[in-house]
Amino acid sequence: MVINQDFLYWKIANQLVLQHGYRMIHISRDQREIWLEPRKKQEFDVIRLKREDADWSNLLLQDMNQAGHTFESIRKRTGRRSFKVFNLYITALPPVDDWEYIFESSKLVEKTTLINQLLHTENVSDEAESIQEALPLSLEELSADAGIDDVQAVKQELLHYTAKRNKEEREIFQHGRPLLTYVFIAIQLVMFYILESAGGSTNTDVLIRFGAKENTLLLNGEWWRLVAPVFLHIGFLHLMMNTLALLYIGGAVERMFGSRRFLFIYLLSGIAGTLASFAFSPFVSAGASGAIFGCFGALLYMGVSKPKLFFRTIGANILVVIAINIAIGFTIPNIDNAGHLGGLAGGFLASFIFQLPNQRKVFVRMAGILTTAALLLGLFAYGNGQFAGAGSAYTVSKGQELIQNGNYQEAYDLLKTNQTEASSNEHMTLLAISEIQLQKNEDARENLQSIIDRNASYDQAYFFLAILEAEESNFEEARNYLQQAIRLNPDDQRYQELKNSLPQ
Repeated sequence: MVINQDFLYWKIANQLVLQHGYRMIHISRDQREIWLEPRKKQEFDVIRLKREDADWSNLLLQDMNQAGHTFESIRKRTGRRSFKVFNLYITALPPVDDWEYIFESSKLVEKTTLINQLLHTENVSDEAESIQEALPLSLEELSADAGIDDVQAVKQELLHYTAKRNKEEREIFQHGRPLLTYVFIAIQLVMFYILESAGGSTNTDVLIRFGAKENTLLLNGEWWRLVAPVFLHIGFLHLMMNTLALLYIGGAVERMFGSRRFLFIYLLSGIAGTLASFAFSPFVSAGASGAIFGCFGALLYMGVSKPKLFFRTIGANILVVIAINIAIGFTIPNIDNAGHLGGLAGGFLASFIFQLPNQRKVFVRMAGILTTAALLLGLFAYGNGQFAGAGSAYTVSKGQELIQNGNYQEAYDLLKTNQTEASSNEHMTLLAISEIQLQKNEDARENLQSIIDRNASYDQAYFFLAILEAEESNFEEARNYLQQAIRLNPDDQRYQELKNSLPQ
């Protein structure tokens, strides 16, 4: 049976794409070379079809070498460990010289393997079985008397289907316009101006006043601080870096998911980032980094939902950028990496809830809701266990600063507001100091005694009780407390000085 080789070429491509879900990833300008990629993991990473009428075998050998180096270059760029290509030549007549030896073994170019085969007019029947073992083809469907019109029909069906599929894939990246991205950029620019006008974006008091994450205030019920930090930035460099990241990464996510989905993904990522910072960091923090990492997470969701499209387009670059940013967070001090990772996880899980446009996977959505809820509640529970009542580092340091500057009433208000049953020894001691200065002696005595009741080895509590008793002329009691303080910490000169100053 004499087969029309052009019909054979297009029919093989047509079957693999339309019937078996292969994707055409390349077609040469003269349309005589096609690369196909399987939809699922197969033995071969790429099928290369080459319509070639070669008179001499060395022309085929040169083409194999060139193809091997081309695919090896692709393997390196995509980071694959190995690459396997089925390289099928379709020709009217075989070369006139000795050519069979070229196809006796596979060709290896570094870590790329080419399995080569030649179909020509006289060997289609003989080679059909071996080709059908490698590829899901039905060569019995070939027509022996196919003419030009038959070739064009098969060809146009394939090209039309491929064009339609490519259009659908492009639309994934162009579903919406980045409207909210610009709104969020405008908000953070306005807030930066307000912070600077109010005393400076690097001023901790100003940041807290306008909504920065502060653990004690969150524990006291100021839940709006879960979202507010997303729009605040500490210094111009912080603002500039996050604005550029939001412009490019946030814009890409909003185009893919649409504005409504992007709104929820961005805010939910910001909340997850704030809660992660609350759980693992006692310091005041602010910035859109958690929400921006959430946008990275949304792009990673595409890697799960459409892995081949992801790695063929943005996947490798996104993974590298995420890895670099996380590495920077671990190597440069004062970067809230917990917030970054929390935002990344939040954005990834939020994408399971809202999904890409035209996706309606109910089970995936329910799994996303449950996992996201578990993440947020888990972060809050862990942070609550870590910091509940312990007083934040900011509260203690700020209270100490106010006392050193003689602002006792302000220190008392701050420390008293944030006092709970489990407040740290440092917190309670500073509160007692402010109470002594404000003549609230009974309150101070009660607070210092509560420290001793739960930690009898905390020497400073005895020291300030001694001061309190000395001010009330209870010198014997003062000496007893001082002896306890000196026993626990004999190297503190303040204790000896106070003891020497007491009347005998």
